[in-house]
Amino acid sequence: MPVEGGLLAIACEKIAKLDVPAFIKDSELRFVAVNPAFEAFSGYDRASLLGHDMGTLTGRPEDCAWEDMERRALVFADEQLALCFDGSGQEHCRVQIERFVTEDEKLFVFGVFRERPRQSKGRLLKRSRHAPPVDTVPAKLLAANDTMQPTADFPALLDALATGVLLLDGDLRIAYFNHVIVDMFAAIGHRPRAGDGYLTLVDAILAEKGQGAQIDRQGLVDLVMTRDVADKESLAARRIPLGKRIVDISRKTLPCGNILLQISDVTDLQAFEHESLLYRSVLENVPEPVFLRDSARRLIFANAAYEQMLGEDRTRFYGMTEDEMFLENGAQLRSENDSVLETGMQIEREQVITMPNGVAVPLLTSLHRIEDGDGARYIVGTLADISILKVSERALVEARAQAEALYQQFERILRTMPIGVVIWDQDLTISFANSKAREIVNWPDDRPINGVSGADYIRHAYDNGWPLIAEGEDLDARIAARCAEIKQLNGTQQYERTLDNGCHVLVSMTSLEHGQILVTYTDYTEKHLREREIREARARLEDVGTLLKEASQVMTQGLCVVAKHKILYANDKFAEILDLPAPMVAQGADWQALYDASMHNGAFETELAELLADMTSRLANEKSASGVLKRHDGVWVNLEVLVSGEGRWLFVVRDISDAKNREAELTALASQAEAADKAKSRFLASMGQEIRTPMSGVLGMAELLISSDLDARQKTFVDVILKSGRSLLTIINDILDFAKIDDRSLSLRKAPFDPMAAVEDVILLMAGRAAEKDIELLVRGHGGIKHLVSADAGRFRQILTKLVDEAIKATDKGHVLVELSEQKESDDLLWLTLQVEDTGRGFTPEQRSLAFSKFSQFEEPPVFHKGGAGLALSIVGGLVELFGGTIGILSEPGEGAVITVRLPLAIAGEKISERSALHLQGSRVLALAENALSCSILNDQLAQWGFDGVALTEPEIAFGVLREAIVVDQVIEVLVVDVQKAGDAAIDFIRRVRRDGLFNRLAILALMPGNLSGLHDELGDMNVQAQLHKPVADTLLRNAISDVLKAARRALRHETPQEEIVRVKGPLHQMASRLLPSQPSQTVMIVNASDVEGDFFRHTLSEAGIGFQLFASQEQAFSLWQQQRPRVMLIDLTQDDAGAFEFLSFVRAEEGRTPHLPPTALIGLASRAVENDSAVYLTAGLDDLLVLPLSPAKLLACLQHWSAEHHPQPQMALS
Repeated sequence: MPVEGGLLAIACEKIAKLDVPAFIKDSELRFVAVNPAFEAFSGYDRASLLGHDMGTLTGRPEDCAWEDMERRALVFADEQLALCFDGSGQEHCRVQIERFVTEDEKLFVFGVFRERPRQSKGRLLKRSRHAPPVDTVPAKLLAANDTMQPTADFPALLDALATGVLLLDGDLRIAYFNHVIVDMFAAIGHRPRAGDGYLTLVDAILAEKGQGAQIDRQGLVDLVMTRDVADKESLAARRIPLGKRIVDISRKTLPCGNILLQISDVTDLQAFEHESLLYRSVLENVPEPVFLRDSARRLIFANAAYEQMLGEDRTRFYGMTEDEMFLENGAQLRSENDSVLETGMQIEREQVITMPNGVAVPLLTSLHRIEDGDGARYIVGTLADISILKVSERALVEARAQAEALYQQFERILRTMPIGVVIWDQDLTISFANSKAREIVNWPDDRPINGVSGADYIRHAYDNGWPLIAEGEDLDARIAARCAEIKQLNGTQQYERTLDNGCHVLVSMTSLEHGQILVTYTDYTEKHLREREIREARARLEDVGTLLKEASQVMTQGLCVVAKHKILYANDKFAEILDLPAPMVAQGADWQALYDASMHNGAFETELAELLADMTSRLANEKSASGVLKRHDGVWVNLEVLVSGEGRWLFVVRDISDAKNREAELTALASQAEAADKAKSRFLASMGQEIRTPMSGVLGMAELLISSDLDARQKTFVDVILKSGRSLLTIINDILDFAKIDDRSLSLRKAPFDPMAAVEDVILLMAGRAAEKDIELLVRGHGGIKHLVSADAGRFRQILTKLVDEAIKATDKGHVLVELSEQKESDDLLWLTLQVEDTGRGFTPEQRSLAFSKFSQFEEPPVFHKGGAGLALSIVGGLVELFGGTIGILSEPGEGAVITVRLPLAIAGEKISERSALHLQGSRVLALAENALSCSILNDQLAQWGFDGVALTEPEIAFGVLREAIVVDQVIEVLVVDVQKAGDAAIDFIRRVRRDGLFNRLAILALMPGNLSGLHDELGDMNVQAQLHKPVADTLLRNAISDVLKAARRALRHETPQEEIVRVKGPLHQMASRLLPSQPSQTVMIVNASDVEGDFFRHTLSEAGIGFQLFASQEQAFSLWQQQRPRVMLIDLTQDDAGAFEFLSFVRAEEGRTPHLPPTALIGLASRAVENDSAVYLTAGLDDLLVLPLSPAKLLACLQHWSAEHHPQPQMALS
């Protein structure tokens, strides 16, 4: 039968080497392997045995009993001991049977003989299972039928057996029994007889001394009654007590139907089994790992502790050597095992072994050699896990080191303690003394103190000022007595000593173990001094307390201290101010009673409960609270409560009646002042128009007067009148605006507008002022404004106008830059940032803090113009506040200023991108601006409009770029030159370009200040295609460059070679002459004009040759308008707002009914205040708005604009 590798192969190899019979069977008790010794004993060869069970081969009852023990070993996994008979049946040996499990969890039986069989001739001949059977007694019995009686030889043979044999017939009656049966049953006082029934034997067995409780009767009955039809050869067995012995009953069913019972005495076998089980249980339950290896160092046994240490099932390691089990430590372990097997010397050593599961374990290994009866050598080993010992050892070392460190630390503490420490041994010699102990008795530094006797130490202390003896007392006797007292010390003794130097020392003596004495010396001289100071301070404190108590009695405030609802102290003034009886606030009085009395006596008009409840809630988060009470007699009381950390409440009351009376008077005066201020504001608001109207007339007449034939001296006087009148009108407008802002009667009206267009309007308006001072007025931020906003455009312009005006006033040279940007916060809101930067004199820190306060006119150094009311920045601050924005100043004296305004504005829509025409985009444009800021702005504008352009500050570089562009065939088409003043480098640059023949086709556009009108002809002579006065509106400059580009390209194509020159507007008579030919025959209607304004219109329009009609009433004007339908109508809005609105609605309604007639341009005449509401008037039907006072030039320009053949769309371009 083939045998696979693993544990089974190892077992087969092992039994082959044994010189005693041995075998291996499978779970069905079929032979798997046998050694030669077993073949010789059994009388069968190897081929006959393998694959068959012994019972089948022999059919002998004794072999069936042997197999029964093997079944027990398989089932209970216990070692069994059985009897095995040789082939002749004459000799038997004990065989040890045990179960083992292979790697694939198959069960096998391993059997080895306990003693070596004797040699006999009968065993020398081997039989095959095919040879004829030997004619033995069992064979004859098996061959006999149920009626056959045994011959005379058979009983002799059966009696020779050591096993009881009992034969039952088919009726379960005794047919035969040998003498062993007789002897066995004699032990229980029963003699079996042939013919007796089987149950008679069973009852006899059960009747023995009450063994019925121990024996299963039914089991004995079933042993013979149960018939296995499928397998007649099956064997059943029972082990029962029979007398003092233990017998094993096995059954064999014969072919003839008889039942053969074999009863064996297994008393010794059971004792041996119990002994084996005990030994095995002991080893299994030993807490230390125990193992057994054979002579080949293979593991053949391991207990549960060893299995736990391995971390895996122990049966997996059976048959393995140490090399196979412990890969890392295998060589070392093999050397030790070989040494033990060879020499028999015991080995015990500590080592760290890595287990099969990879865990390294420190172990104490003990190895012994043992031998069995056959001389086979084995290794018995025990292992002790010393991990805990190692941990304990390390812990002990650490504890020892810690103890030494603590001892050293303790010694250092003792040596550095601020008190003297001395330790005396049992014989009163000093074993330890710190430096303080030496110092306190003045012990010399060069003299050792350890080992000094107590008597010497006491004597030295006495010599250094320590009191010891009274007058006339012997020193030596006193020292001896003191030493004796110390030796008798039990517990702790303390006493104080005052030394000769005034020091106070507290001496403490404590008895220790082993007779030692611990003495400590504490110098508490400072403590004595502190106690004296405390006593003195307490006395002073009592004096202060007395003083405070006396002072509190004369103070004007009432004072009360409460703790735990009891009054600790209250002065007389407390009861007086609160109008309470003195006993209620006496020391020790109940605070709750005082509180209840105050609640119910009705002494206060104020709700006292509500006030105290409010104060209590505030005291939960604060340390103090206060309130005001009013008594019924009119006395006002201020109550203040302070809570200390100790839970004390301090109440302070004051009579504030005088202060309340003064407060009432001040309140009345403030109300009167406020009423007067409001009356002033109402007066100014109502008188505003009355003041403006005569001023407008004065200025209008002055404008006409200065345009008449006057000599130089007269014109100077009229010019002064105009300037003074304008300044006065500005001041009047500022005062009126400030009055509205101050009394908060000014409101903002929302309408959509373009903030950048509003900035350009203001810049154009202020251009003349800037030109007068020869300063640059710049605007930046066109590309950053992407949205239209909804807000009060007039007030926005007013903010910018004021800021730019003040910046121009403060700047003597340089520039004023207005920069606009936006930051979108949401889909509906953006923050508009307006910055006005100047290069003027700047602000001092004090001026910055007062800039936006009322009437902020500063002294030297003047930041703004001298004179004036100082209302500009105040008005700006008020308007910014109305917008909900912020304003700030960044400035240093002498370095200019940057005023930043941030306004939150509603988004009205997307702004249309301002780019040049599609066919002009990418045109090459070069700009020259020597001012770096102007150059930066031009760069931004050119990029925004879609031109391929660049702005430079150096003329030489610009000239080089012009020439290089021709070389690379990228000819520049337009040159924009920023002229700062007459005769500057820009003029020379234009002249140089025109002298160079390479640039004949280059178009030039010049930007120049408004005060350099004398350059017009000179630039025209240089073939400059366009001239614009600065500041130039963004749209105007873009259109001018586009027009110049178009003209240059037409000239290049020889379509219109005629040169086009764009000039700024000329003087008044030139404008009028251009107006006359295009003027229609209809007259201009003027409605509701005052007398002064009428004179102004008569003079101006008559001089310009324009027909007009003045109407005092709207009814007359409406009737004539229906008949004539003039091209332009001027309506005065300063007199009657409501009537003007109604008149506008009538006119527009009539135009709606007569759409075939040409419409009339309706132009309003408004004051500055009405101008701020321009959006309202435009919405109501106006086409334009003119602000009074008017100049003749403004009036004629507006009439020219609206008298064209085709009406422009309503706008605010000229306001």
